[in-house]
Amino acid sequence: MPKPDHISHSQIQLGRCLYRYQQMKIEKKYKDESIP
Repeated sequence: MPKPDHISHSQIQLGRCLYRYQQMKIEKKYKDESIP
């Protein structure tokens, strides 16, 4: 699969940050729900 040159480096960094942020939010939600 060719590397998408039209996507800028900053957009990739931003996407990774958003992905990580959403993963953290999901993990926190599950942790909060597992607490009685």
